[in-house]
Amino acid sequence: MVKKFLFYLLLLVVSATLFGCKLSGRVTTPNGDPVSGVTLTLSGNSNLIALTGINGEYSFALPDEEANYTITPSKNSYAFNPEQISVEVNQDTPEDGIEGLDFTGTTTFRKILDGDAYDYACSVQQTTDGGYIVAGYTAADAWLIKTDASGNAKWKKTWAGTACAYSAQQTTDGGYIVAGLWLGAGSNEGWLAKTDANGNEEWSKSWTVTNMNRFNYVQQTADGGYIVVGDSFLNDTYYDIWVMKTDSSGNEEWRKIWGGDNYDFGKYVQQTTDGGFIIAGSTASYGAGAYDAWLIKTDASGNEEWQKTLGGGGEELSYTAQQTSDGGYIVAGKFWIFKTDTAGNEEWNKRLSSRITHSVKQTSDGGYILAGTSGGVSDAWLSKIDAGGNEEWQKIFGGSGYECASSIQPTADGGYVIAGYTWDYVGSDLSKITSESWLIKTNSFGNDFTQP
Repeated sequence: MVKKFLFYLLLLVVSATLFGCKLSGRVTTPNGDPVSGVTLTLSGNSNLIALTGINGEYSFALPDEEANYTITPSKNSYAFNPEQISVEVNQDTPEDGIEGLDFTGTTTFRKILDGDAYDYACSVQQTTDGGYIVAGYTAADAWLIKTDASGNAKWKKTWAGTACAYSAQQTTDGGYIVAGLWLGAGSNEGWLAKTDANGNEEWSKSWTVTNMNRFNYVQQTADGGYIVVGDSFLNDTYYDIWVMKTDSSGNEEWRKIWGGDNYDFGKYVQQTTDGGFIIAGSTASYGAGAYDAWLIKTDASGNEEWQKTLGGGGEELSYTAQQTSDGGYIVAGKFWIFKTDTAGNEEWNKRLSSRITHSVKQTSDGGYILAGTSGGVSDAWLSKIDAGGNEEWQKIFGGSGYECASSIQPTADGGYVIAGYTWDYVGSDLSKITSESWLIKTNSFGNDFTQP
């Protein structure tokens, strides 16, 4: 009788412990702001649903039973970290339940940008209002598109004629600077255009060195002017690297040419912390292989301080670079990535099998985010590596055609925004293609709400 009484007493204690047990947590953005309207699904012995309120909080009241439960958040256009939480409820669970089952939600989206049958997005940057500025071109026109924070187009500026916009950046006055190529009278010209905050043109200028010229990248400088880099087809034989500095009105202050007796290309330029410039490109004139990466460091007037080639006996083409927080440089391109010190001396390199990097940026943790094309499957490719070049994760975005990620930038909420394009053949006609520009926003793990 005593044993039976003790058994029922123990059962009563366990039931009291579990009855009314609560699982609770909060959903916030990476910046700590609450995310309301998130649906939390509890699966296990009981299947329940909760919804976050304006403070981002949620809770589940559980029945009096031991079980393993999984909580999964969902909201349209959001990706969550973690993607779900598993929790065990038993007699050791505190009477007031389990708190702190928190999630971080990041706005994500995939957008096809308006355009023609032949449409290519080349550059993206987050703007001060949380939206994005995207530059690209169609078969005949250069364009600039401003979106809101959800990727919805607010306005579009088009430059009619045979032109291409390869690079754009928001300027300190809230407007935008655009760089690319303009088809002039019998020649391709390096082209710059300045707009106000609504995309209205303030000025447009073009320059030539020879009959084949283009600007591939532009950056506003500390004095309010602009530095641009591109290629020029000198002597109708080989391309050389062409760098030009202008004032805030686009008036040329100086220009410099680097090249040899073979093809050399300029892809990236950045003002460095000492006021000079780092130029990245590729050279077939110098180095050890068919093409090597080429780094050139100048002072504020464009005078060369040093230059380095990086690579071996193959084709180490360079498409992108950036000065890093330690004063060195990260350089990436076809199938590889290099890290150098402040003098351009190699610290490490990593080979990226069948992957081409078109854009690289340092991340807040000291690592790097890479975007480009996975050569094996011709899909857009996103990869996060640590400070030593070791891959932490990668994501593939693609369909049946060819997809390319042209440009990437970390966003203020800890995620990433990527611009690129997709093209495919029209039916079975291999002589005709169609292409579309797209914009993708992910969370910090490269996930958007359509891709776990």
